[in-house]
Amino acid sequence: MRNRIVIFIVIIGVFINNALGKYEPNKVDSLKNEIEVLRHQVNELDERQRFYGEQINGQTGLLDTAFDGISAELSASSNFIGILGIIIAIISVGLGVYVARIEKNVKIMKTDSELLLQRNIQIKQEVEELSEKMTKDISGLYTLIRNEESNQMIDRLISVPEDIINLFNNLTSRDLEKEHFSKIKEAFLQLEPNVLGYQSYLTLFFQHFSDLSLLDNDIKPKFLKSLPENFSNAFKNDILKSTNDFFNAVLQQSISKSINEINEYILTLCNSSFAETEEVYFVINNAMKSRGSKFELYDCISKAIEFRLFRKNFGKLILDYKFENLSPKENAIIQDINSVTTI
Repeated sequence: MRNRIVIFIVIIGVFINNALGKYEPNKVDSLKNEIEVLRHQVNELDERQRFYGEQINGQTGLLDTAFDGISAELSASSNFIGILGIIIAIISVGLGVYVARIEKNVKIMKTDSELLLQRNIQIKQEVEELSEKMTKDISGLYTLIRNEESNQMIDRLISVPEDIINLFNNLTSRDLEKEHFSKIKEAFLQLEPNVLGYQSYLTLFFQHFSDLSLLDNDIKPKFLKSLPENFSNAFKNDILKSTNDFFNAVLQQSISKSINEINEYILTLCNSSFAETEEVYFVINNAMKSRGSKFELYDCISKAIEFRLFRKNFGKLILDYKFENLSPKENAIIQDINSVTTI
């Protein structure tokens, strides 16, 4: 376009020169030749321009194609990275769950190992104790074996409560542990009062578990009702143990809450062949460990004539202490004891 403007300006210049000067044929031909040369050059320039334009368009197309390819690759790469990220996230969650489960299993295994170690240590200690008993403490070993035998017999009673008839002598002739009470109670409650062997259970409660029988609401009424028969069939050592257990339970429960039970037990004692047995009163006195409990026990005993023997014998033990600085209530009790002991 710029070349055409130059040619156009040259032609105008020629015409202006011809108009202003004289006509000279040689100069006109020369100018025509120059114009033809210029036109040829212009055409060549146009051809080159078109060629370069086509080259530029081709390069532009190639660039566009390259950019499209790069964009497609970038888009595909972004999708791939996104998918890869999701896969990595899923794998990370899975690994986290797996590691947490492994950690939990390891902790469980550690706890089990510690428990197993403790159990092994305990078994080792038990074996060593048993070995020592076998070599040094024959009496202790016998007690251990006898206690295990008692467990077997009591377990038998739970299955067959009526079998107390066959096992009664074995059970009454040995020392039973406090832990046996609940099993014997379980067997006893399966029986009806009119069944043979019912009283045998009550005798076991009297001889071995007077304390627990007093504190158990299921056994206590039946235990108290059976006292006369149990006192009449008991030996002195049975009475001493029962009395000691009973009054220790009274003190545990509190005297004020056990007044009726105390009087029922004392009345049975006073009507039994052990009413004058000094050891019984010593046991009761020793069970009442404090000064206040001794006075409180005496004060809760009925003033009826049937209880005078107990008040007399137990009152003498209180007088033997020669307590000083008596309160008005304690002084009144001492006067009552003096009146009873002088009769």
